Amino acid sequence: MWRHGLALSGLAAVAGCSFPSSSGGNDAVTRDAANGVDARTADARPIDAPEVTPIDAPPPPQRTRRGLVLRYDFNELGAGDTIADVSGVGTPANLRVGPLPVDSVLPTVDGMALTTTTPNVLVDVANSDAAAKIANACTNGEFSIEIWAKQRPGSASYGRLFSIGSTADLGLRNAQVGTTFQDATASFLRTTASTTSGQEVDIATAVDATQKQLFVMRYGGGKLVADVFTGTARKTESVSLTGNFSSWAAYKLVLLNSNRHFNNNDARYWLGSIYSMSVYCSTLTELELENDRLLGSESL
Repeated sequence: MWRHGLALSGLAAVAGCSFPSSSGGNDAVTRDAANGVDARTADARPIDAPEVTPIDAPPPPQRTRRGLVLRYDFNELGAGDTIADVSGVGTPANLRVGPLPVDSVLPTVDGMALTTTTPNVLVDVANSDAAAKIANACTNGEFSIEIWAKQRPGSASYGRLFSIGSTADLGLRNAQVGTTFQDATASFLRTTASTTSGQEVDIATAVDATQKQLFVMRYGGGKLVADVFTGTARKTESVSLTGNFSSWAAYKLVLLNSNRHFNNNDARYWLGSIYSMSVYCSTLTELELENDRLLGSESL
């Protein structure tokens, strides 16, 4: 009996306890419900995600700038029929077009280009600024030039893409990159160890008038090197050469022409499209050359 009575008294004690009513609800649940959160799922709340820092975009590709002294993108004519030096190095040495107007500075199938089809068209520098800028900058005895161009088909289209030479004697020059009637290239560079005509380096059967090509001349480390890139194909020739440029004469820089344009008595005017030209007071490395070839001729 006592067990039964103890059990009854226990039930009575339990019965006397008060429990939360269904109408009042659980306060914690009620408070969190008002905030749109169920306390029963509080442990499942997501931890605030850390702020995500956006990944910086990689820098855009750039052409070689080591030793850069001149850069021309032949994509538009400026005021007074000028081609701007866009190297961003020192005082710009803009080119002047003359004495006759160029045929066009228009898009071609290979990009923007200055195109010449008449024998008397030339691009030269006003006041010899470009030639003087090169001579004053390249005191380290290194030199490179890159020219993107496409020669016009035909046996009369060859000539000098680039030259710093005498207006009276075609054999006197500081530097030259050109083509010959045999579809070869002929490059010259004058140093204190060469003749006044400059050391010559040629590449046979290198010109392909069906497509744009990259013509290169590099000097340094005791070598004068000429390269021609046609797509991924490459032709290279080199000769030994030492010395610096302290023997350079005060000649003018002339493009797409012979240097005797002043009296028009020489017919070797280069015909075709020229896309860009860069001149460096450095010897371009293989990596720099490949970088510039892959980037092509268009302005970046």
